[in-house]
Amino acid sequence: MPHSRIVRYVVIGALLVAALIVPSAFAQDTEPVVIAATADGITLPEGLTAGYTVITFNNETEAPFAPVLARLNDGATVEQFMGALAQGPQAALALVGVLGNPDVHPGESRQVGYDLLAGDYLFIQIGPGGPPNILPFSVAEAEGEPTPVPEADVTMQMVDFAFAIPGEIAAGEQVWQISNLGEQVHHMFVYKVEDDAELPATLEAFIAAYRAIVPGQPFEFPYENVYTWEVMSPGETAYPVIDLRAGRYAIVCFIGDSASPSDAMISHLEHGMLRLVSVTEAS
Repeated sequence: MPHSRIVRYVVIGALLVAALIVPSAFAQDTEPVVIAATADGITLPEGLTAGYTVITFNNETEAPFAPVLARLNDGATVEQFMGALAQGPQAALALVGVLGNPDVHPGESRQVGYDLLAGDYLFIQIGPGGPPNILPFSVAEAEGEPTPVPEADVTMQMVDFAFAIPGEIAAGEQVWQISNLGEQVHHMFVYKVEDDAELPATLEAFIAAYRAIVPGQPFEFPYENVYTWEVMSPGETAYPVIDLRAGRYAIVCFIGDSASPSDAMISHLEHGMLRLVSVTEAS
């Protein structure tokens, strides 16, 4: 994985980060809405209401798409957020709840279910250079009975500093319930590793590779990144569709520990936030 992508996701962590319908993954009577990156810019949905909502993220460009969704805290404004962002990432994070979202490669689509609260939101797109693109949107109060959230195939909880997920899950398209139960922001990188990979050797290998990154120099991470779930604030839950082939995987969080000194920040990975999972074909 190129160094520039690792740096981009760490930056996202510091700052906070035509529909393809997959009916088998979302059995509810919920019509997906679309957030699309196109050559003409970002297309945001209109008329969103509170409750469970399936969002399809489309990337119709030739660049990576990292569509960060953030809900402004009660009483916070867009102007306050922009001012806080100029002061530093921690000040900005204090004003929003970041919902988490997938990384979408060029030409791909990803689906996620969110149990949206009514309020004011920000769409934030962070590219490899220049200031972030920030667009406000709103979610209105719902009328009538809310759509129920799905029954997840896989439940994963992020805490400080570990992933709580079964050691074995089924291959193929699954609805994951991802929750951040910690006190810090987290994200999730999923890497394909050797079938015989075990701890602590895998953790040591990832830490060594991470520490070998030199800013500004080309770098290839020695494992294949197959899925990325972007930054999620404490207390948030989402329901992405994730499709993994049979094999062995490492789930990793690279974000810096906000409680460590800024001049010597320790990553969550270095705290041991790595989990090995076996994905098996259904019998």
